[in-house]
Amino acid sequence: MRTLVEGGAWKDEKDLVKSYEDSMSYAYFRGKIEKRELAFSNALKSIEIVTQERDNTEYEVTDLDHYYEFLGGLSRTVQEEKGRKAEILVIDSTEEDVVVEDLRK
Repeated sequence: MRTLVEGGAWKDEKDLVKSYEDSMSYAYFRGKIEKRELAFSNALKSIEIVTQERDNTEYEVTDLDHYYEFLGGLSRTVQEEKGRKAEILVIDSTEEDVVVEDLRK
């Protein structure tokens, strides 16, 4: 998905969802890697909250491609599968007291 975003090679958010699903729908078991789209789709439908830990004071959630690749990719794909948005929380563990905040903040 990162190459689609960085290269502007997507027209609709569904292009990003498809890329995320294509990348993340693999299962690793019994010494094999297998594409398991149905299992991944079913798992996505059960997600209510998507989280990302921020553990470095040098970066915010808008600074790294990792955040939009995984946090953004997962949350948008959940929305596509369920038909509604999941709650998105950021766990800030950069200080002694851990803070959990809504992504909008």
